[in-house]
Amino acid sequence: MENSKNNNILGNTESNSKSSNIYNKMDSKIHSQDSKNAKVMESRALDSKIHVQDSIKDSKVDSIKGFAKFRLIFILAFLSAIAPLSTDMYLPALPNVAKSFAVDDFYAQLSLASFFTAFAFGQLLYGPLSDIFGRKKPLYVGLALFILSSVGCVLVDSIHLFIALRFFEALGGYSGVVIARAIVNDRFEVKDAVGVFALMMVVSSLAPMLSPSFGSILLKFFSWHSIFATLFILGVVLFFLVMFYLPDSKNFTKDSKDSIESKRNLNKLDSKDSSQIHHAQDSIESNILSPTHHPTTKPHFNAFATYLRILKDKTFMIYIISGALAMAAMFAYITGSSFVFINIFHLSSEGYALIFAMNACGFIVCANVNARLVKSIDCVKIINVAFILMCIFSVILALVGILSNNVVADSKDLSFIDFFSFKAGVKFVFFELMLLCTLSMLGFLLPNITTLAMARYKDVSGSASALLGATQFGLAGLTSFLVGALNANTTMLLGCVMCGCVLCGTFLYFFGKDSK
Repeated sequence: MENSKNNNILGNTESNSKSSNIYNKMDSKIHSQDSKNAKVMESRALDSKIHVQDSIKDSKVDSIKGFAKFRLIFILAFLSAIAPLSTDMYLPALPNVAKSFAVDDFYAQLSLASFFTAFAFGQLLYGPLSDIFGRKKPLYVGLALFILSSVGCVLVDSIHLFIALRFFEALGGYSGVVIARAIVNDRFEVKDAVGVFALMMVVSSLAPMLSPSFGSILLKFFSWHSIFATLFILGVVLFFLVMFYLPDSKNFTKDSKDSIESKRNLNKLDSKDSSQIHHAQDSIESNILSPTHHPTTKPHFNAFATYLRILKDKTFMIYIISGALAMAAMFAYITGSSFVFINIFHLSSEGYALIFAMNACGFIVCANVNARLVKSIDCVKIINVAFILMCIFSVILALVGILSNNVVADSKDLSFIDFFSFKAGVKFVFFELMLLCTLSMLGFLLPNITTLAMARYKDVSGSASALLGATQFGLAGLTSFLVGALNANTTMLLGCVMCGCVLCGTFLYFFGKDSK
C-alpha cells in the first residue's frame, strides 16, 4: 500500500513537474514573442527616425552643383525681387495714373497703399499653405494671380477696380518672397543659406534702385499701361522658370506624417502587446521631436497653432523684431530722403539717383563681404559687431542732421558731378557719408539674423518666413507712416527717426537675449 501510495505521489510529482515545464515553456515563448515584437517595433521606430533624417538630408542642395545651383539661386532671387520690382517701377507713374482716371492724387497713392497692405496679409497666407501643400503649388497660384492682375491693370477703366487689382497683384507677387525664403531654408545648410540670403537681398535692393529709372524710360515712350504689360511678361517668364527648373522641397511636416503612418501600422499588432506598442510609439516621438524643433505631426496642419507656437519662441521674436527695427531705418530713409536731398540740398534728379545708387551699392558690397565672412566667422559675432557699428553711425547721423537742419546748398540743381566737387557743402557730405555707413551695415545684419531665425523652424519654414516678412513690413510701414506724420522731410527729423529705429533694435537684441 505504501509503495503504491509512493508510486502515486511520484507519478503526481512527475506529472506536476511536466505540467510546470510545459507552462514555463509556454511562458518563455510568450516572453520571447513579446521581446521579438518589442525589437521589431523599436526597429521600426528607428527606421522612422532615419527616414525623417534622410529625407531632410536628401532635400539639401549638396547634390546640386555648378550651373544647376546657379540657376536655382537665380530663380529664388527673381522670386524675391518680383514684388519690390512691381512696386518701385510704378512710382514714377503715380501722377500719370491720377490724370488718366481723372481723380485726385490721393486715389493714386491709395493704389500703392493697397499694394503694401497685401504684403503683410499675403505673407501670413502663403506661409502655412506652403507648409501644407509643398512649395510649388501655392507658388503657381500666386504667380497666376499676379499675371492675371497685371493684365487687369492694363485693361481696367475704373480707379476703384484698379486699386483692387493692385491689391491682388501684390497678394500674388509676394508669394515669391515668402516661398523663396522657405526654399532656401529647406535646401541649404546654415552657412550656405547666409550667402544665398545675402544674394537675394542684393537682388531685392537692386530692384528698387533700378526699377524707378526703368519705369521712367517706359513712360517716355509709352503710357503708364506699359509698366503693367512689362510686369505681365516678367510674371509669365517667372512662372515657366518655376514650372520647369525649380525643384520642389520636401518639408519636414510632410515627412513627419510618414512617421505617424508607421505608428498607425504598429496599432495593427496583437492587443496583448499594448505596452510594447506604447513604448515603441513613445520611442518614435522622442527620436523625432527635438528640444528646439517641434514639428507639426498632426495630419491636418493647424496654421493658427503654428503661428502661436512661433510667437511664443522668444529668441525667434527677438531676432525678427530687432532685425525689422533696423530695416525700418532703411524704409524711413526711402520715405524721406528724396525730400531732403532735392528740397533741402537742392540736388537734381540725377544727383539724387547717384546718392540712392551709392547707398544701395554700400549694402550690396557689405552683403557680399558677409557671404565670405560667414565661412570663417560665427554669424552671431557678425551680428553683434554690425549692431554696434550701426548704432555709432546712426547717432553720428542724427547729430549731423541736427547741425545741418534746413541747410541750403550753395547752388541749386546740383548734378551728380557736383557731389564730388563739394558744392553741396561739407555738412551734406558728412550727412550722406553717415547714411551710407548706417545703411551698409544692414548688409551684414539682415542675412545673418534672418538665417538664425529661420534655422529654428525647419519643420514649418514657410510659416516662419511669413511671420518674419509680415513683422518686417509691418514695422516698416509704421515707420513710413511716422515719417509722413512727423513731416520728417528735414535732415534733423530723418536722422533722428533712423537713429531711434536702430537704437531700439540694438537694445532689444542685446538686452532681450540676455534676459532670456
